[in-house]
Amino acid sequence: MKNTLRIVLLTILFAACDKPLPPPPVVKNPEMHYVDFGNKSIAFGGYLRADLDNDAHFDLSFTTMILGDPITQSDRKQYLLNFGLDTYNPVNAEEKTPVLAKGAVISDNAFSGYNWYNASQIMLSQKVITATSERWEGDWKNADHQYIALCILKNNSRHYGWVEISFNTETAKLTVHRSGVSKTPEKPVLAGS
Repeated sequence: MKNTLRIVLLTILFAACDKPLPPPPVVKNPEMHYVDFGNKSIAFGGYLRADLDNDAHFDLSFTTMILGDPITQSDRKQYLLNFGLDTYNPVNAEEKTPVLAKGAVISDNAFSGYNWYNASQIMLSQKVITATSERWEGDWKNADHQYIALCILKNNSRHYGWVEISFNTETAKLTVHRSGVSKTPEKPVLAGS
């Protein structure tokens, strides 16, 4: 009798383990405010400032800068992303932001190993030039319609959003395609949606 009871309990236990896990919750974008940048290309020396939520305040800017390094005898032509005081983005210990694909969830806890910072500056890509060589570096150097996560703080509430960009190392141009920011605070959004 004890063995029969054990077998029945083990059968029930194993049957319970075979049940499929429930699907993850579906994230549906809240109403969004979109900005179409018309595939604005930024060559070295150029810049773009953007108001993403139509409140007459600049939320971010794309800029370039050259740094000379006398120790390595190299120059670095950097393509930078700068965030305003009320605009946050996820940044890790190496001062990088994640490269997102379309459909990635953007929320407060979506990026393990990253913290949300405002007024940050991120180096997207850079061309390192020495007397004998040139090379491209940076997580965004091969971006092709990839997404930058962000959130804008309004009335102490976060409005999540994204910016879609591409980068072409052959033409040395950063292209800004479009952006979207949630009109509803504290709601996760999907990159590119």
